[in-house]
Amino acid sequence: MTEKPSKTQTSFLRRLLVAYLIDSGKSTVPDIMEVTGMPRRTAQDTIKALSELDIEVEHYSRGKYRINNWGAINRNWVKNNTKHACDVLMYPHYENSEISEMSYEQVVHDQSLYCASQSLELALKISALSRQSSSDERTRKAKQLVKEKSRNESRIAALRYMYRTVGREDLEKLMFELTDLAIEERSTALSDPEGWKSALKLVGQSYEEVPYIAPQKELNQWRVKFLSAIQGQ
Repeated sequence: MTEKPSKTQTSFLRRLLVAYLIDSGKSTVPDIMEVTGMPRRTAQDTIKALSELDIEVEHYSRGKYRINNWGAINRNWVKNNTKHACDVLMYPHYENSEISEMSYEQVVHDQSLYCASQSLELALKISALSRQSSSDERTRKAKQLVKEKSRNESRIAALRYMYRTVGREDLEKLMFELTDLAIEERSTALSDPEGWKSALKLVGQSYEEVPYIAPQKELNQWRVKFLSAIQGQ
């Protein structure tokens, strides 16, 4: 029996499909409704949610949208998987006349390595911030880092699902490991010190500011494992 996709997976695929439809000329909500059969509200909400994947969409004319930047998502991967997305979402198949010779290996691996680099860069920034004295400026910078971490984690989740769809369980597992390495609580504590203290107080714990140590060694080891996995395929 085929595993039923989760709401997270269907939401992710719906966003990719809508982004691709916009980029291939179906640039209005009625166009998207006609091709997929999705309700107007779903189409509108999906367009708004594209920013969560770092896909930059612009409402450039009355009722018309366009994609200015695909972020960490590679358009060619989406193009090559429109049939899969339609199957999972139970939409009519979108006739894709574009031809691409690019495989997922060419367009996804570099994004995974980019996410790992971003995870390390953000961890080092959090580490440096945790060593600074408490101030409004530190809180402001921490809030920005929380947003950047959220975007990077969304990219990792997207890439993880891409590997699942092509049967690369080994790489999917490595992306789960990357997610675990990126998880930390210090940025949240730094972005809202009082709220964090109150939360800890509710569970009978006290807040103690200690420097955050970035998992630099672990992330470098992850990179070596990932490169070994893709080179040995």
